[in-house]
Amino acid sequence: MHFEIVKKAKTNYDWRVILVEEGEFAAPSSLSEDVGALFTKLAAKENFSGKPGQCLRGETWDGKTLVRIVLAGYGKKTELTREKRGAALCKALKPLHGAVLLESAEKSFLDPDALGALAEHLNYRFEKYKTAKKDKEKKEALNLEIVDPKGAGKTPEGSKLGVISNIVRDLVNEPANNMTPAILAEEAEKLSKTYGFSCRVYNEKEIAKFGMTAFLAVGSASAHPPRLIVLRYTGNKKEKTAVGLVGKGLCYDAGGLSIKPTASMLTMKSDMTGAATVIGVLCALAENKVPKNAVAVIAACENVIDGAGYKPGDIVTAMNGKTIEITNTDAEGRVTLADALTYIRHKENVSEIIDVATLTGAIMVALGEHITGVFTNTKENFDKLAKAGEKWGERFWNMPMDAEFAEMVKSHIADLKNSAGRWGGASSAAKFLEEFVDGKPWMHLDIAGTSFSEEGTSYYPKGATGETVKTLYSYIKDFA
Repeated sequence: MHFEIVKKAKTNYDWRVILVEEGEFAAPSSLSEDVGALFTKLAAKENFSGKPGQCLRGETWDGKTLVRIVLAGYGKKTELTREKRGAALCKALKPLHGAVLLESAEKSFLDPDALGALAEHLNYRFEKYKTAKKDKEKKEALNLEIVDPKGAGKTPEGSKLGVISNIVRDLVNEPANNMTPAILAEEAEKLSKTYGFSCRVYNEKEIAKFGMTAFLAVGSASAHPPRLIVLRYTGNKKEKTAVGLVGKGLCYDAGGLSIKPTASMLTMKSDMTGAATVIGVLCALAENKVPKNAVAVIAACENVIDGAGYKPGDIVTAMNGKTIEITNTDAEGRVTLADALTYIRHKENVSEIIDVATLTGAIMVALGEHITGVFTNTKENFDKLAKAGEKWGERFWNMPMDAEFAEMVKSHIADLKNSAGRWGGASSAAKFLEEFVDGKPWMHLDIAGTSFSEEGTSYYPKGATGETVKTLYSYIKDFA
Protein backbone atom coordinates (compact mmCIF):
# COMPACT_ATOMS: atom_id res chain seq x y z
CA MET A 1 0.00 0.00 0.00
CA HIS A 2 1.34 3.41 -0.95
CA PHE A 3 0.01 6.75 0.33
CA GLU A 4 0.55 10.03 -1.48
CA ILE A 5 -0.64 13.63 -1.38
CA VAL A 6 -1.41 15.02 -4.85
CA LYS A 7 -2.08 18.50 -6.16
CA LYS A 8 -5.23 17.56 -8.05
CA ALA A 9 -7.29 14.45 -8.68
CA LYS A 10 -6.83 12.31 -11.77
CA THR A 11 -9.74 11.28 -13.95
CA ASN A 12 -9.13 7.53 -14.03
CA TYR A 13 -9.06 6.13 -10.50
CA ASP A 14 -9.97 2.50 -10.07
CA TRP A 15 -11.95 3.43 -6.97
CA ARG A 16 -13.03 6.53 -5.09
CA VAL A 17 -13.52 5.93 -1.38
CA ILE A 18 -15.71 8.53 0.27
CA LEU A 19 -15.30 8.74 4.06
CA VAL A 20 -18.71 9.62 5.47
CA GLU A 21 -19.61 11.15 8.83
CA GLU A 22 -22.60 9.50 10.45
CA GLY A 23 -25.81 11.27 9.53
CA GLU A 24 -24.00 13.80 7.34
CA PHE A 25 -23.68 12.12 3.95
CA ALA A 26 -22.91 14.58 1.19
CA ALA A 27 -21.44 13.74 -2.19
CA PRO A 28 -18.01 15.39 -2.72
CA SER A 29 -18.02 18.33 -5.11
CA SER A 30 -15.45 16.49 -7.26
CA LEU A 31 -18.22 14.15 -8.46
CA SER A 32 -20.46 15.28 -11.28
CA GLU A 33 -23.91 16.42 -10.27
CA ASP A 34 -25.55 13.34 -11.80
CA VAL A 35 -23.17 10.86 -10.17
CA GLY A 36 -23.43 12.63 -6.82
CA ALA A 37 -27.23 12.54 -6.97
CA LEU A 38 -27.18 8.84 -7.92
CA PHE A 39 -25.07 7.86 -4.92
CA THR A 40 -27.12 10.06 -2.60
CA LYS A 41 -30.22 8.12 -3.66
CA LEU A 42 -28.38 4.80 -3.33
CA ALA A 43 -27.31 5.67 0.22
CA ALA A 44 -30.92 6.47 1.15
CA LYS A 45 -32.25 3.29 -0.46
CA GLU A 46 -29.73 1.05 1.33
CA ASN A 47 -30.14 2.85 4.68
CA PHE A 48 -26.51 3.90 4.63
CA SER A 49 -26.08 6.41 7.46
CA GLY A 50 -22.30 6.51 7.87
CA LYS A 51 -22.15 4.39 11.04
CA PRO A 52 -18.64 3.08 11.80
CA GLY A 53 -17.76 0.18 9.53
CA GLN A 54 -20.73 0.59 7.18
CA CYS A 55 -19.70 0.12 3.54
CA LEU A 56 -21.68 0.63 0.36
CA ARG A 57 -20.18 -0.07 -3.06
CA GLY A 58 -21.53 0.91 -6.44
CA GLU A 59 -20.48 1.85 -9.94
CA THR A 60 -21.90 3.93 -12.78
CA TRP A 61 -20.96 5.51 -16.10
CA ASP A 62 -20.56 9.27 -16.10
CA GLY A 63 -20.50 9.59 -19.88
CA LYS A 64 -16.70 9.36 -20.12
CA THR A 65 -15.41 6.76 -17.65
CA LEU A 66 -16.59 4.06 -15.31
CA VAL A 67 -16.92 5.49 -11.79
CA ARG A 68 -16.60 2.99 -8.96
CA ILE A 69 -17.28 4.35 -5.49
CA VAL A 70 -17.16 3.02 -1.93
CA LEU A 71 -19.02 4.88 0.77
CA ALA A 72 -17.21 4.17 4.05
CA GLY A 73 -18.90 5.01 7.34
CA TYR A 74 -16.59 6.74 9.83
CA GLY A 75 -19.16 7.48 12.54
CA LYS A 76 -19.42 10.83 14.30
CA LYS A 77 -16.27 12.94 14.09
CA THR A 78 -16.51 13.75 17.81
CA GLU A 79 -16.29 10.02 18.60
CA LEU A 80 -13.63 9.05 16.06
CA THR A 81 -10.71 7.06 17.46
CA ARG A 82 -7.66 5.62 15.77
CA GLU A 83 -9.14 2.13 16.14
CA LYS A 84 -12.45 3.17 14.55
CA ARG A 85 -10.62 4.96 11.74
CA GLY A 86 -8.42 1.93 11.14
CA ALA A 87 -11.28 -0.56 11.24
CA ALA A 88 -13.43 1.48 8.86
CA LEU A 89 -10.66 2.12 6.35
CA CYS A 90 -9.41 -1.47 6.53
CA LYS A 91 -12.90 -2.80 5.77
CA ALA A 92 -13.38 -0.35 2.89
CA LEU A 93 -9.99 -1.02 1.29
CA LYS A 94 -9.64 -4.75 1.83
CA PRO A 95 -11.39 -5.84 -1.40
CA LEU A 96 -9.84 -3.07 -3.53
CA HIS A 97 -6.72 -2.76 -5.65
CA GLY A 98 -5.16 -0.23 -8.00
CA ALA A 99 -5.39 3.56 -7.69
CA VAL A 100 -7.73 4.81 -4.96
CA LEU A 101 -8.74 8.39 -4.19
CA LEU A 102 -9.82 9.12 -0.61
CA GLU A 103 -12.40 11.90 -0.33
CA SER A 104 -14.65 13.34 2.34
CA ALA A 105 -16.86 16.34 2.98
CA GLU A 106 -15.42 16.28 6.53
CA LYS A 107 -11.86 17.55 6.09
CA SER A 108 -10.63 16.20 9.45
CA PHE A 109 -11.15 12.69 8.05
CA LEU A 110 -8.40 13.39 5.50
CA ASP A 111 -5.63 14.32 7.94
CA PRO A 112 -2.41 13.43 6.05
CA ASP A 113 -0.47 12.41 9.16
CA ALA A 114 -3.19 10.11 10.45
CA LEU A 115 -3.73 8.52 7.04
CA GLY A 116 0.01 8.22 6.37
CA ALA A 117 0.59 6.42 9.67
CA LEU A 118 -2.49 4.28 9.09
CA ALA A 119 -1.33 3.19 5.63
CA GLU A 120 2.01 2.04 7.05
CA HIS A 121 0.34 0.13 9.86
CA LEU A 122 -2.16 -1.59 7.59
CA ASN A 123 0.78 -2.58 5.37
CA TYR A 124 2.66 -4.33 8.15
CA ARG A 125 3.38 -8.06 8.07
CA PHE A 126 6.07 -10.01 9.93
CA GLU A 127 6.58 -13.02 7.66
CA LYS A 128 10.36 -13.35 7.80
CA TYR A 129 10.22 -16.93 9.02
CA LYS A 130 7.41 -18.21 6.79
CA THR A 131 8.78 -20.51 4.10
CA ALA A 132 5.60 -20.14 2.03
CA LYS A 133 4.46 -16.55 2.32
CA LYS A 134 0.78 -15.91 1.73
CA ASP A 135 0.93 -12.35 0.54
CA LYS A 136 -2.62 -11.24 -0.09
CA GLU A 137 -1.44 -7.98 -1.62
CA LYS A 138 0.50 -9.56 -4.47
CA LYS A 139 -2.53 -9.30 -6.77
CA GLU A 140 -1.88 -5.60 -7.39
CA ALA A 141 -0.53 -2.70 -5.36
CA LEU A 142 -3.01 -0.42 -3.62
CA ASN A 143 -2.11 3.26 -4.14
CA LEU A 144 -3.97 5.72 -1.93
CA GLU A 145 -4.16 9.42 -2.73
CA ILE A 146 -5.71 12.50 -1.20
CA VAL A 147 -5.88 15.95 -2.77
CA ASP A 148 -4.08 18.74 -0.96
CA PRO A 149 -2.42 21.37 -3.18
CA LYS A 150 -0.35 22.74 -0.26
CA GLY A 151 0.98 19.37 0.82
CA ALA A 152 1.42 17.81 -2.62
CA GLY A 153 4.67 15.93 -3.08
CA LYS A 154 5.58 15.99 0.61
CA THR A 155 5.94 12.87 2.73
CA PRO A 156 3.69 13.32 5.76
CA GLU A 157 5.31 13.13 9.17
CA GLY A 158 2.83 10.34 9.94
CA SER A 159 4.18 8.22 7.09
CA LYS A 160 7.76 8.60 8.32
CA LEU A 161 6.77 7.74 11.86
CA GLY A 162 4.72 4.80 10.62
CA VAL A 163 7.80 3.38 8.88
CA ILE A 164 9.87 3.76 12.07
CA SER A 165 7.10 2.25 14.22
CA ASN A 166 7.22 -0.78 11.94
CA ILE A 167 10.99 -1.05 12.45
CA VAL A 168 10.29 -1.15 16.19
CA ARG A 169 7.70 -3.87 15.60
CA ASP A 170 10.25 -5.90 13.65
CA LEU A 171 12.72 -5.71 16.55
CA VAL A 172 10.07 -6.87 19.02
CA ASN A 173 8.63 -9.61 16.81
CA GLU A 174 12.02 -11.29 16.35
CA PRO A 175 12.24 -14.52 18.35
CA ALA A 176 14.52 -14.33 21.39
CA ASN A 177 17.10 -16.68 19.87
CA ASN A 178 17.64 -14.05 17.16
CA MET A 179 17.38 -11.00 19.42
CA THR A 180 19.93 -11.48 22.18
CA PRO A 181 21.43 -8.50 24.04
CA ALA A 182 24.40 -8.49 21.64
CA ILE A 183 22.13 -8.62 18.58
CA LEU A 184 19.92 -5.84 19.95
CA ALA A 185 23.07 -3.74 20.39
CA GLU A 186 24.11 -4.51 16.80
CA GLU A 187 20.68 -3.47 15.51
CA ALA A 188 20.86 -0.24 17.50
CA GLU A 189 24.28 0.49 15.96
CA LYS A 190 22.97 -0.17 12.43
CA LEU A 191 19.98 2.13 12.95
CA SER A 192 22.19 4.85 14.45
CA LYS A 193 24.26 4.87 11.25
CA THR A 194 21.19 4.82 9.02
CA TYR A 195 19.38 7.67 10.76
CA GLY A 196 22.26 9.75 12.12
CA PHE A 197 22.83 9.52 15.88
CA SER A 198 25.56 8.01 18.03
CA CYS A 199 25.64 4.59 19.68
CA ARG A 200 27.98 3.32 22.39
CA VAL A 201 27.77 -0.28 23.60
CA TYR A 202 29.36 -1.44 26.88
CA ASN A 203 30.16 -5.11 27.64
CA GLU A 204 29.73 -6.90 30.97
CA LYS A 205 33.22 -5.96 32.25
CA GLU A 206 32.59 -2.28 31.54
CA ILE A 207 29.12 -2.54 33.11
CA ALA A 208 30.71 -3.96 36.26
CA LYS A 209 33.07 -0.96 36.43
CA PHE A 210 30.03 1.34 36.54
CA GLY A 211 28.88 -0.52 39.65
CA MET A 212 25.70 -1.80 37.97
CA THR A 213 25.56 -5.00 40.01
CA ALA A 214 21.74 -5.07 40.18
CA PHE A 215 21.55 -5.14 36.39
CA LEU A 216 24.26 -7.80 36.19
CA ALA A 217 22.46 -9.98 38.75
CA VAL A 218 19.38 -10.21 36.55
CA GLY A 219 21.43 -11.34 33.54
CA SER A 220 23.76 -13.64 35.49
CA ALA A 221 22.03 -16.92 34.49
CA SER A 222 22.11 -16.35 30.73
CA ALA A 223 24.65 -17.69 28.25
CA HIS A 224 24.15 -14.39 26.40
CA PRO A 225 25.96 -11.67 28.37
CA PRO A 226 24.30 -8.30 28.99
CA ARG A 227 24.94 -5.11 27.08
CA LEU A 228 24.51 -1.49 28.12
CA ILE A 229 23.45 0.56 25.08
CA VAL A 230 23.72 4.35 25.14
CA LEU A 231 22.30 6.35 22.22
CA ARG A 232 22.64 10.10 21.72
CA TYR A 233 20.88 12.42 19.30
CA THR A 234 22.06 16.04 19.18
CA GLY A 235 19.69 18.27 17.27
CA ASN A 236 20.63 21.45 19.11
CA LYS A 237 24.33 21.85 19.86
CA LYS A 238 23.73 25.08 21.76
CA GLU A 239 21.56 23.31 24.32
CA LYS A 240 23.60 21.51 26.98
CA THR A 241 20.88 19.25 28.36
CA ALA A 242 18.91 16.42 26.76
CA VAL A 243 15.68 14.56 27.34
CA GLY A 244 16.60 11.25 28.96
CA LEU A 245 14.93 8.06 27.76
CA VAL A 246 15.33 4.65 29.40
CA GLY A 247 14.00 1.51 27.75
CA LYS A 248 13.54 -1.83 29.51
CA GLY A 249 15.67 -4.30 27.55
CA LEU A 250 14.78 -7.81 28.70
CA CYS A 251 15.42 -9.72 25.50
CA TYR A 252 13.75 -12.70 27.11
CA ASP A 253 12.11 -13.21 30.49
CA ALA A 254 11.45 -16.73 31.77
CA GLY A 255 11.00 -15.35 35.29
CA GLY A 256 14.24 -16.76 36.66
CA LEU A 257 13.82 -19.14 39.61
CA SER A 258 10.36 -17.60 40.13
CA ILE A 259 9.60 -19.24 36.81
CA LYS A 260 6.64 -18.32 34.65
CA PRO A 261 4.12 -20.88 33.33
CA THR A 262 4.81 -21.92 29.73
CA ALA A 263 1.83 -20.00 28.37
CA SER A 264 3.14 -16.80 29.95
CA MET A 265 6.58 -17.27 28.39
CA LEU A 266 5.36 -17.40 24.79
CA THR A 267 5.30 -13.62 24.34
CA MET A 268 8.28 -12.82 26.55
CA LYS A 269 10.43 -12.00 23.53
CA SER A 270 8.45 -8.73 23.72
CA ASP A 271 9.89 -7.79 27.12
CA MET A 272 12.43 -5.60 25.32
CA THR A 273 9.72 -3.41 23.75
CA GLY A 274 10.76 -0.45 25.89
CA ALA A 275 14.27 -0.70 24.44
CA ALA A 276 12.96 -0.96 20.88
CA THR A 277 10.68 2.02 21.54
CA VAL A 278 13.42 4.40 22.66
CA ILE A 279 15.59 3.31 19.73
CA GLY A 280 12.64 4.18 17.47
CA VAL A 281 12.19 7.59 19.10
CA LEU A 282 15.81 8.52 18.37
CA CYS A 283 15.39 7.31 14.78
CA ALA A 284 12.33 9.54 14.44
CA LEU A 285 14.01 12.61 15.92
CA ALA A 286 17.00 12.17 13.62
CA GLU A 287 14.89 11.40 10.53
CA ASN A 288 12.94 14.63 10.98
CA LYS A 289 15.94 16.68 12.16
CA VAL A 290 14.14 17.86 15.29
CA PRO A 291 16.15 20.66 16.97
CA LYS A 292 16.17 18.97 20.37
CA ASN A 293 18.61 16.69 22.20
CA ALA A 294 17.87 13.20 23.51
CA VAL A 295 19.86 10.41 25.09
CA ALA A 296 18.60 6.85 25.53
CA VAL A 297 19.92 4.15 27.86
CA ILE A 298 19.11 0.43 27.55
CA ALA A 299 20.19 -2.24 30.04
CA ALA A 300 19.81 -5.31 27.81
CA CYS A 301 19.91 -8.83 29.24
CA GLU A 302 17.99 -12.11 29.61
CA ASN A 303 16.26 -13.39 32.76
CA VAL A 304 16.52 -17.17 32.63
CA ILE A 305 17.53 -20.08 34.89
CA ASP A 306 21.00 -21.40 35.74
CA GLY A 307 23.00 -22.24 38.83
CA ALA A 308 24.73 -18.87 38.59
CA GLY A 309 21.45 -16.93 38.57
CA TYR A 310 20.17 -14.65 41.31
CA LYS A 311 17.71 -16.12 43.82
CA PRO A 312 14.72 -15.06 45.90
CA GLY A 313 16.14 -13.82 49.18
CA ASP A 314 19.33 -12.44 47.67
CA ILE A 315 20.34 -8.85 48.33
CA VAL A 316 21.93 -6.87 45.49
CA THR A 317 23.36 -3.38 45.45
CA ALA A 318 22.28 -0.87 42.80
CA MET A 319 24.60 1.60 41.10
CA ASN A 320 23.49 4.40 43.48
CA GLY A 321 24.40 2.29 46.54
CA LYS A 322 20.87 1.32 47.58
CA THR A 323 20.38 -2.31 48.55
CA ILE A 324 17.55 -4.40 47.10
CA GLU A 325 16.09 -7.56 48.60
CA ILE A 326 15.02 -9.91 45.80
CA THR A 327 11.62 -11.24 46.81
CA ASN A 328 10.66 -12.36 43.29
CA THR A 329 13.09 -12.96 40.42
CA ASP A 330 10.23 -12.38 37.97
CA ALA A 331 10.10 -8.75 39.06
CA GLU A 332 13.39 -8.28 37.24
CA GLY A 333 12.70 -5.35 34.94
CA ARG A 334 12.64 -2.81 37.74
CA VAL A 335 15.99 -4.15 39.01
CA THR A 336 17.65 -3.50 35.64
CA LEU A 337 15.90 -0.15 35.36
CA ALA A 338 17.22 0.86 38.78
CA ASP A 339 20.75 0.88 37.38
CA ALA A 340 19.75 2.32 34.01
CA LEU A 341 17.89 5.19 35.71
CA THR A 342 20.85 5.84 38.00
CA TYR A 343 23.20 5.87 35.01
CA ILE A 344 21.17 8.38 33.00
CA ARG A 345 20.50 10.52 36.09
CA HIS A 346 24.16 10.85 37.10
CA LYS A 347 26.21 10.12 33.97
CA GLU A 348 24.19 12.19 31.50
CA ASN A 349 23.09 15.83 31.65
CA VAL A 350 19.34 15.25 31.32
CA SER A 351 16.56 17.75 31.90
CA GLU A 352 13.99 15.04 32.57
CA ILE A 353 13.73 11.25 32.45
CA ILE A 354 11.14 9.08 30.74
CA ASP A 355 11.34 5.33 31.15
CA VAL A 356 9.37 2.96 28.93
CA ALA A 357 8.81 -0.59 30.15
CA THR A 358 6.62 -3.67 29.82
CA LEU A 359 6.75 -3.71 33.59
CA THR A 360 3.63 -5.21 35.18
CA GLY A 361 0.65 -7.40 34.45
CA ALA A 362 -1.11 -5.27 37.06
CA ILE A 363 -1.34 -2.35 34.62
CA MET A 364 -3.24 -4.59 32.21
CA VAL A 365 -5.68 -5.51 34.97
CA ALA A 366 -6.23 -1.80 35.64
CA LEU A 367 -6.31 -0.37 32.10
CA GLY A 368 -6.63 -3.25 29.65
CA GLU A 369 -4.78 -3.35 26.35
CA HIS A 370 -5.55 0.05 24.84
CA ILE A 371 -4.34 2.60 27.41
CA THR A 372 -0.80 3.11 28.71
CA GLY A 373 -0.39 3.79 32.41
CA VAL A 374 1.83 6.73 33.32
CA PHE A 375 3.38 7.38 36.74
CA THR A 376 5.07 10.70 37.33
CA ASN A 377 6.44 13.15 39.86
CA THR A 378 5.64 16.02 37.47
CA LYS A 379 1.94 16.21 36.56
CA GLU A 380 2.49 19.01 34.01
CA ASN A 381 4.66 16.69 31.93
CA PHE A 382 1.96 14.03 31.92
CA ASP A 383 -0.54 16.59 30.59
CA LYS A 384 1.86 17.41 27.75
CA LEU A 385 2.41 13.72 26.99
CA ALA A 386 -1.33 13.07 26.84
CA LYS A 387 -1.71 16.06 24.51
CA ALA A 388 1.03 14.69 22.24
CA GLY A 389 -0.74 11.33 22.16
CA GLU A 390 -4.03 12.84 20.98
CA LYS A 391 -2.52 13.54 17.58
CA TRP A 392 -1.82 9.83 17.04
CA GLY A 393 -4.77 8.30 18.85
CA GLU A 394 -2.51 6.87 21.57
CA ARG A 395 -4.10 7.05 25.01
CA PHE A 396 -2.52 7.50 28.44
CA TRP A 397 -3.79 7.53 32.02
CA ASN A 398 -2.18 9.20 35.02
CA MET A 399 -1.85 6.52 37.71
CA PRO A 400 -1.61 7.05 41.50
CA MET A 401 1.77 7.55 43.16
CA ASP A 402 0.68 7.95 46.79
CA ALA A 403 3.17 7.60 49.66
CA GLU A 404 1.55 4.34 50.79
CA PHE A 405 3.02 2.61 47.75
CA ALA A 406 6.52 3.66 48.79
CA GLU A 407 5.97 1.98 52.16
CA MET A 408 5.08 -1.23 50.32
CA VAL A 409 8.53 -1.54 48.71
CA LYS A 410 10.51 -1.06 51.93
CA SER A 411 12.41 -4.13 53.10
CA HIS A 412 13.09 -5.12 56.71
CA ILE A 413 16.64 -6.28 55.84
CA ALA A 414 17.57 -3.97 52.93
CA ASP A 415 16.68 -0.52 51.68
CA LEU A 416 14.07 -1.83 49.23
CA LYS A 417 12.46 -5.04 48.04
CA ASN A 418 11.81 -5.58 44.35
CA SER A 419 8.24 -6.85 44.67
CA ALA A 420 5.55 -5.74 47.08
CA GLY A 421 3.05 -8.40 46.06
CA ARG A 422 -0.19 -8.40 44.13
CA TRP A 423 -2.17 -5.41 45.35
CA GLY A 424 -1.40 -2.09 43.64
CA GLY A 425 1.44 -3.82 41.82
CA ALA A 426 1.84 -1.24 39.05
CA SER A 427 1.99 1.66 41.50
CA SER A 428 4.36 -0.03 43.96
CA ALA A 429 6.66 -0.91 41.04
CA ALA A 430 6.64 2.75 39.98
CA LYS A 431 7.47 3.90 43.51
CA PHE A 432 10.41 1.49 43.47
CA LEU A 433 11.69 3.12 40.27
CA GLU A 434 11.24 6.60 41.71
CA GLU A 435 13.93 5.76 44.27
CA PHE A 436 16.50 5.97 41.46
CA VAL A 437 15.68 9.32 39.80
CA ASP A 438 16.70 11.52 42.77
CA GLY A 439 13.96 14.11 42.27
CA LYS A 440 14.58 14.70 38.56
CA PRO A 441 11.33 15.32 36.59
CA TRP A 442 10.32 11.79 35.59
CA MET A 443 7.63 9.76 33.89
CA HIS A 444 7.33 5.98 33.91
CA LEU A 445 5.31 4.51 31.04
CA ASP A 446 4.07 0.98 31.78
CA ILE A 447 3.36 -0.34 28.28
CA ALA A 448 2.68 -3.96 29.23
CA GLY A 449 -0.87 -3.76 27.87
CA THR A 450 -0.38 -1.63 24.77
CA SER A 451 2.90 -2.92 23.37
CA PHE A 452 1.81 -6.32 22.09
CA SER A 453 -1.47 -7.66 20.70
CA GLU A 454 -1.84 -11.37 21.41
CA GLU A 455 -4.99 -11.74 19.31
CA GLY A 456 -4.64 -8.95 16.74
CA THR A 457 -7.21 -6.33 15.70
CA SER A 458 -8.35 -4.72 12.47
CA TYR A 459 -5.67 -2.09 13.07
CA TYR A 460 -2.87 -4.33 14.34
CA PRO A 461 -2.05 -7.88 13.29
CA LYS A 462 -1.06 -10.26 16.09
CA GLY A 463 2.26 -9.19 17.60
CA ALA A 464 4.08 -5.95 18.38
CA THR A 465 2.15 -2.69 17.98
CA GLY A 466 4.85 0.00 17.94
CA GLU A 467 2.80 2.03 20.43
CA THR A 468 4.15 5.22 22.06
CA VAL A 469 6.93 5.88 19.50
CA LYS A 470 4.91 8.59 17.75
CA THR A 471 3.72 10.12 21.01
CA LEU A 472 7.17 10.33 22.58
CA TYR A 473 8.53 11.82 19.36
CA SER A 474 5.82 14.51 19.38
CA TYR A 475 6.29 15.14 23.10
CA ILE A 476 10.01 15.83 22.66
CA LYS A 477 9.48 17.82 19.48
CA ASP A 478 6.62 20.02 20.73
CA PHE A 479 6.86 20.18 24.53
CA ALA A 480 10.28 19.20 25.90
